Amino acid sequence: MLHSWWRNPFFICFIVLLSYGITLCGAIVPLTGDQKVYLSTALEIFKGGNWVVPTLFGDPNFLKPPFQYWATVVGWKIFGISLFGAFLPSVIALSGSVFFSFRIAKKLDLSQPSLAALLTASTLGSMTYGTTAQMEIWIVFFLLGSWLSVLHGRIFLTFLLVGIMAWVKGPLYPALFTFSLLFWKPQFLSRVSFWASLLTGVFIGLGWYGAVSITHYRELMSQFFEVENVGKMATSQGTMYGLWGEFFFSLFPWSAFVLIGALQSSTRKRWKTNLKFFLAYSVFSAVFFSFFPYRVNTYLYFLTPIMAMLVSELDFELTPRIRRAVMVVHALVFVAMLFVIFHLAQNGWIHLATGAGFALASALFLLSIEITNRRLFALSSLMIVVLVRVMAIDIGSLEFGDLKTFDREHRMPLAYYHEKTDIWHEFGMVSATLKKPVTILTDIGSMERFLASGGAVILQDDQNFPEWSAMKCSDWKRLKRRTKFPFTKLIREGLRWGDPEIMRTFRICFQST
Repeated sequence: MLHSWWRNPFFICFIVLLSYGITLCGAIVPLTGDQKVYLSTALEIFKGGNWVVPTLFGDPNFLKPPFQYWATVVGWKIFGISLFGAFLPSVIALSGSVFFSFRIAKKLDLSQPSLAALLTASTLGSMTYGTTAQMEIWIVFFLLGSWLSVLHGRIFLTFLLVGIMAWVKGPLYPALFTFSLLFWKPQFLSRVSFWASLLTGVFIGLGWYGAVSITHYRELMSQFFEVENVGKMATSQGTMYGLWGEFFFSLFPWSAFVLIGALQSSTRKRWKTNLKFFLAYSVFSAVFFSFFPYRVNTYLYFLTPIMAMLVSELDFELTPRIRRAVMVVHALVFVAMLFVIFHLAQNGWIHLATGAGFALASALFLLSIEITNRRLFALSSLMIVVLVRVMAIDIGSLEFGDLKTFDREHRMPLAYYHEKTDIWHEFGMVSATLKKPVTILTDIGSMERFLASGGAVILQDDQNFPEWSAMKCSDWKRLKRRTKFPFTKLIREGLRWGDPEIMRTFRICFQST
């Protein structure tokens, strides 16, 4: 019976939805990444803002199209303001991408569609984008859905999805998809149905941009086109080597098998029939982003399903020498990872049970290579990345510990005192974590009124607070970092949570009675 379930795409999607969905229950994550901006913008829509014209601090915000904000707001409308409601749409998009991966692999007559589907979800990249309020998972969702529609000959549905995809990050991905489609099937150019569908997709895709241009043309051109797109062409974020290196790291824990599959003659033979499709899906976008100056690993995440299909076609009956080499390499990687994980556990960053679980999943992963068990290979990969997600939750619990304790003990309205409208402000993420809106205060007078009404104000570590009488303050100790978690520093120096060298202190102040 389990074998028949394994061949059912809905069962695979259920495994993914359950595995990641469980981690959303009571989840707390460190305040990192662009999602801080997205959640703050979504919060303003949720609080009665304009669904067509997103705002941040009350001003139009066109750095990104609105689809991600809409998904978050819908989650909040159903489940209330929470991280669960914010992240569940991404988990659903990941599960949908898994379903599309299965169907594409099946349509292409690949030998292991279930393996390809589950491996799509079983990477660090999928864990990152599938459990946070970011846009990359939606790009993959619409891209896979569009290609699946093409394979089934539903060209109108294809460009309907492509048009909606333009609302996720911009028209670039739809344009690259169209060039890729014509590379794969140039005969589409002679079909009236293609042109009618394409024009419909263009109309849908440009619909939002046209709507906001009526009243906010200057802001749209300034923010979305000049700053977010053209501006990035003059901003180098890394090298091509770093771009591809980060992408292959995002395929952990099965990154090495991509190279093995590419070199294995039996795998190449199975791919030969569909090689033009795989190239069409991959090459145009991969080349474009490789030479685009703003090189960040998020741009290559769309290649993950193709890499999963490549590995799913791998002949696991490796020669003894290659199997030993693979086992040694992975054993060394996992030993290093285990050292890092247990080191963090020893210094109070994560629970020891999480490290033990990672060790068990790693052992199962290595065992699956030895006994060539594809199902165990995929499931243990999923276990590993889900446990990495649990580690992030552990660290997030420390990050928010003082704030949540204060909120639980005092139960009063909260506000940030913020003199300037910095887009990286955290009020959206904090609101989702505490499950209630956090107010933004921009001057002393509004802060005095908020305190007098019975609220508490969060002060950042670089802000001075007037020494009013009858005030009580609690500390909120946080890491001295704005973006990435400082793994290297913590491991190299063995720092524990609370070490002054890596901590900054916010204050939460209110009027005492």
